[in-house]
Amino acid sequence: MAASDKVHDVDYLYKAGEEAWAEGHTKKALHYIDLVLKEDPKHAMAWTIKGNCFDRMGQYEDALESYDKAIKLDPTNADILFDKAETLEKMGRDKDAKKVMNKAVKLEMGD
Repeated sequence: MAASDKVHDVDYLYKAGEEAWAEGHTKKALHYIDLVLKEDPKHAMAWTIKGNCFDRMGQYEDALESYDKAIKLDPTNADILFDKAETLEKMGRDKDAKKVMNKAVKLEMGD
């Protein structure tokens, strides 16, 4: 398989995972996202959706781990930080959530 074919497969799988996530099919989304990450472990948005899946399933520590991987790959993406802040809030870690949320807002505002 040519490298360009792999890119197209990853794009297709990511879109399938994103769509499954949006439709509320968490386990199906996680399946597609895991396939994406197997081919491209540096796909920041795939790590974000994986975090969202874990969050939805109440697996908050796993969600944070996925968000942290996404942030490491794409540190200026405010959306990832917003998602992480929401998970921290659900965990009762309000101080941490506020810190992450403030960073996200600064990025979003261009500060």
